[in-house]
Amino acid sequence: SACCPLVIDADGLNLMAEDSSWRKLITTPAILTPHIGEFSQLSSTPIEEIHMNRSDSARRYAQAEGVYLILKSDQTVVATPEGDAYLNTAGNSGLAKAGSGDLLAGIVAGLLAMGYPPKESALAGVYIHSLAADIAAEYRNLHSLTASYIALYISDAYDVILSSSS
Repeated sequence: SACCPLVIDADGLNLMAEDSSWRKLITTPAILTPHIGEFSQLSSTPIEEIHMNRSDSARRYAQAEGVYLILKSDQTVVATPEGDAYLNTAGNSGLAKAGSGDLLAGIVAGLLAMGYPPKESALAGVYIHSLAADIAAEYRNLHSLTASYIALYISDAYDVILSSSS
């Protein structure tokens, strides 16, 4: 078992969907970052049912499993083990590209490594990721946005956040 909070994405989520014994292995806070398809497999819930109410689906799962859940979609939901759900309205369709989820997982893991608590890391990570994509879209059309290009604007997203908080 791990000694620090975990961020679990992609193949980690696929392994968890295949074998439910993972629950016993996670003894520290965990942040799961599935897109709708991965969440459908993980939760054994049909995609159509998830789409009907993403916030409730994410909230129920996070609370039942005791995890933080970042349910990636056109409006990403962050759900907590306490049963709270937050809807992110920033971002754009440029985030629906290969590698974008890896970028999000890296931002969240980086925030955890800096000492931020899991809830704040998940919420801030989602917002920073989305804001960086919005800033990148000011310079390039949505069809040509890539995760690598969006990553160039992470520092700009931090600047926007820091300037609005002072």
